[in-house]
Amino acid sequence: MPVQSESDLTLCQKPLSCTKSSLDKLDNIFAKLVIIGDSDRKFPKKIEDLPMFCNASLEMIKIVDQYNQRCNKQLNKQVMSLSVHTARTQMANVCKSGKKQDQLMAAFPCATKSNKSVNKCMTRLIDAMIGAQNLQNDKLKIYMIIIALSHAPPGAMTRQKVLNLLCGDYEEDSDKCRTMKTPKRLKSQKRTKSFFLPLTQLLDSFQN
Repeated sequence: MPVQSESDLTLCQKPLSCTKSSLDKLDNIFAKLVIIGDSDRKFPKKIEDLPMFCNASLEMIKIVDQYNQRCNKQLNKQVMSLSVHTARTQMANVCKSGKKQDQLMAAFPCATKSNKSVNKCMTRLIDAMIGAQNLQNDKLKIYMIIIALSHAPPGAMTRQKVLNLLCGDYEEDSDKCRTMKTPKRLKSQKRTKSFFLPLTQLLDSFQN
């Protein structure tokens, strides 16, 4: 059966296996769920296109949740569970017809004007997460996560919740980490499409 819509595309996907071969697919899904910035998936301009967008988003969130429940452990599982919960909550606000939905549809074209700034911010965040994987000290890795997420766009998925999970009630004006420099991503390290995949890989590196 040919794919008729974005929703059909996600429905045709099989559950992700707990192997490295699934990571690129997971990275693509995370990138598609971030619709501000350099995303190949745009928020619909017409309200009649919103149901297809919402159905596809919920299917992608479901795929991530299934992968998380089968494949992740410990802190990584907690972090991804927070992301799934937040994503579902956000989609509920977007997809439920009413005043909030009308306001979002009206305001979104204005939000896209900051795409270039968001792109730069997200690229720095991704490179910081990847670069931190080169550290040998696990405590420094955690500090790098805190630094990177504290400078993420305010709308980045579960930013504050992840910070709170890693270090208690995080306060943005804390100066504990201000003097630390973020390690650079090596040329041999491929830049991912989303920041969330290198975050989970970084968490894995100090749980093993």
